Amino acid sequence: MNKMHSSLLRRLNSCIAFLLSLIGVASLNSCAEAYGPLPLPAYGTPTADFYISGRVENKLQQGVPGIDISINEYGYAISLGATEEDGSFDFAIGGLLPDDEICIVASDIDSTENGSYKSDTIMIDVQYTRDPNNYWNNISHIENIVITLEEETDEPK
Repeated sequence: MNKMHSSLLRRLNSCIAFLLSLIGVASLNSCAEAYGPLPLPAYGTPTADFYISGRVENKLQQGVPGIDISINEYGYAISLGATEEDGSFDFAIGGLLPDDEICIVASDIDSTENGSYKSDTIMIDVQYTRDPNNYWNNISHIENIVITLEEETDEPK
């Protein structure tokens, strides 16, 4: 089974687990009404906070401003924002706990203002630590990412 199918199955499993937890909580609530409170914990879906930083540069290692940085998860692109004047980016995002890696996409959105660059996609391995303030949450710091974009050319293919 390839990585994409494995990823989709994990996502589907997470969604099913979440729905089952909702059903379980509803059942526990109806039992609690009939028989009194039960000493069982309610379950939820684990989440994660991501702190992502890095720099987009050209082949000459010069920072490229105005490049959109997005995360592509579950077939949806979530735009985090554009790079600064020096090509740097620094974002925080929270959401469901993803797989062992995430897909980061860099896309030129400012037309030819700072040159014209081809989009690039990179896969980043994600390492988590447990959030000390929230048992159901994980934290991941993904730092010092360097994405080197290739300039678009007007040459025929």
